[in-house]
Amino acid sequence: PRFSTSTVSVVVLDVNDNTPQFVLPIYGVRLSATMPARTLLTQLSATDTDSNTVLGGSNAQFAFDIVSGNGNNFFQLHSNG
Repeated sequence: PRFSTSTVSVVVLDVNDNTPQFVLPIYGVRLSATMPARTLLTQLSATDTDSNTVLGGSNAQFAFDIVSGNGNNFFQLHSNG
């Protein structure tokens, strides 16, 4: 069987008083070349304990972005919250 490896890096940028924390330190995924397009591969989850998290203020909001390892745009991120 043919296989290849790709590393996708996600960098969290935060200028507030607390750093966002991922639920897991590393998210690993194995997939098959026969998987259909748009298959959910993993779900990233992070929290931010900035002072206005309870109020949903701007210091507690953040976004994910793929910053490397996706030159052919095979992977996408979708936010649900």
